[in-house]
Amino acid sequence: MYKISAMQKNDIEPGMELWHENFWKYQALNSLPDFFPGGSQKMRAYLETRISSDEAVVIRDDEKLCGYFTWILTDFHGERSAFCPVTGHCAADNDRENIYAALYNHVSEIWIRENAFNHLWMINYSDELLKKFSYDAGFGSFVIDACVKNRPFANVNCQYMVLKATGNDVQPLFDLAEESRHFYLKAPIFLKRDVFSKDEIAELIRDGAVFLAWDKDELIGFINAEIKKDYDITGLSVINSAEISPLGIYIKPQYRGTGIGKSLLDCVFRYCRENSINYTYITFETANSGAAKFWLKYFDPVILSVRRSVNKDANT
Repeated sequence: MYKISAMQKNDIEPGMELWHENFWKYQALNSLPDFFPGGSQKMRAYLETRISSDEAVVIRDDEKLCGYFTWILTDFHGERSAFCPVTGHCAADNDRENIYAALYNHVSEIWIRENAFNHLWMINYSDELLKKFSYDAGFGSFVIDACVKNRPFANVNCQYMVLKATGNDVQPLFDLAEESRHFYLKAPIFLKRDVFSKDEIAELIRDGAVFLAWDKDELIGFINAEIKKDYDITGLSVINSAEISPLGIYIKPQYRGTGIGKSLLDCVFRYCRENSINYTYITFETANSGAAKFWLKYFDPVILSVRRSVNKDANT
């Protein structure tokens, strides 16, 4: 008989051990580096914070811990939401579906009492059981995190010039970044992205991982890679890895399908190899079918974020 109770500090180590077992089983480790031991301190700090906020529970069969579930109550695009990162949950293999059902039934009641009707959680992409459980519970796919071990492409065919950005490129990059932001606001993505100032654009260029595609004097595409300086408990990125962020990648619509995207990505891979950076990560919306098709050619999906919108009159 399962019993759910508040997570305590002495549950952290066995919980992390169980999570790491899940990680090894459900992640394609040839594409994703092991998050432990380097990320263990970050994960432990996250669990301690959730415990102190009363946002963590464990489930036991008799006295044996067989899973945990944590969450963060926050506002997401103006909507009260509950979010659980991929490091925020795990379950023993012998009865995973029933364990997760018990955990979600328990925590979702708490979320609704807190008026959090938007539920988001991240699962290992290859975990078919959790995918089915999520979809049956009313969740839909939302975001994919993907990763690849960097290797320059053998063949890159692009008729346009691709160069590393310089301080002289701030204005054209600012203008194209604004075009990109408006593109994401349209159907079917409907995503409001951050506005970058010219000073912020200049800072990104100074960091050295911005590459631009040109048709003569016209800027037609860009890519930006951020070098990670810490472990990330959401995307499972490790220190000294790269992420296609925060500007991401954008190519003017009339130039897509001409090899520019592959050429820009090749520049990032070469930059990373030259700087002893072994892995690159990308996050993209599943509603952006063009981006999904492009990224899944070159990256391996490792994390799926799913989202459920609960009826707003559920607690009235």
